[in-house]
Amino acid sequence: MKSLIAALVFGLASIDTNGQTSNIDTTAWDKINNDTNNACSEKRISGTKENSIRQNKINFRAAQDFKTRFPHIPDVRWEVVRDDFIAYFVSNPLLKTIYYDKNGNSFFSINQYKEIELPEGLSSSVKSAYPGYTVTFIDEITTIENDIQIVYLVHLTNLINTKTVRVCNGEMKEIVL
Repeated sequence: MKSLIAALVFGLASIDTNGQTSNIDTTAWDKINNDTNNACSEKRISGTKENSIRQNKINFRAAQDFKTRFPHIPDVRWEVVRDDFIAYFVSNPLLKTIYYDKNGNSFFSINQYKEIELPEGLSSSVKSAYPGYTVTFIDEITTIENDIQIVYLVHLTNLINTKTVRVCNGEMKEIVL
């Protein structure tokens, strides 16, 4: 499970040799801005529509947890990856992803949002550490395994470069791949 989380963190932050982000699908934000009801059809994390599953194939415990935590979310897309279940949905202004294990236990979630939703203290810290860069979007990863921990992946850009900064427990570190 930890390897899946690590792979996801590095996958979300991967950068190709030209300094461009390679696996973040920013069309999801366009879709959110234009049509929030259909935003879940856009993919932010790699996968195919063939992985999408019907409601009756979802682990009962995962489905119940989702309905309890998000009772007002009518449009959710479920996928199965290996033995895990993934729920994708939009809760304005957030693009959310919840990961469940094969037993239906939630083990981490990702909220993707724009700079305006970033906590003020964190925003000012990142801006002062990276002058001349603008925040394009943030991945807020919450792990739930042993205790709750929040990791922010702040995606920055300027005219020349794109950077991803990992912020956790007040420590800031640029991710270099």
